[in-house]
Amino acid sequence: MDTSGREELIAGAVRMERVFLGALLAGATLFAMVAIAARSGGAFAAPNVILVVVACVVGGTQAVLSFVVPPMHINRQRRSLAESPAGVSDADLIKIHNGSVIFSAALLEGAMFFSLICFIVTGEWWLLLLVAFFAGLMLRKWPSAERLETWLVEQRDLIERTF
Repeated sequence: MDTSGREELIAGAVRMERVFLGALLAGATLFAMVAIAARSGGAFAAPNVILVVVACVVGGTQAVLSFVVPPMHINRQRRSLAESPAGVSDADLIKIHNGSVIFSAALLEGAMFFSLICFIVTGEWWLLLLVAFFAGLMLRKWPSAERLETWLVEQRDLIERTF
């Protein structure tokens, strides 16, 4: 593939990943505003400690899984591509990258939404900090052409060393 075609492929993938992550963050932000408005509107039951603990455990588990499961998926898909007689193209590797970014972000979004629901139920304002923490983890994965290019080079190197 010529250089301009590769650059266009990378730029398109980065754009798509940014739109997806932006949409997930926007949805969680909108729901956070709704949660804050709902919670500040009236009297609610006393905070439920068990629900707060569950929010932390589920959120923490989702956050850890967002860093553990995508690399496992990448390794499995890379191995499958390397064994393919057709060879490995940048487009194939980018599809794997897109899937891992989407999966990781979806896990973090789930943690954000669950924490927001727990905030609505319990009224514990510090749960909003937990939501912000998960959003920060998602923003750490914000795609750029340089990061994707580096990732592609690393994947090709791993394929060559492994197979």
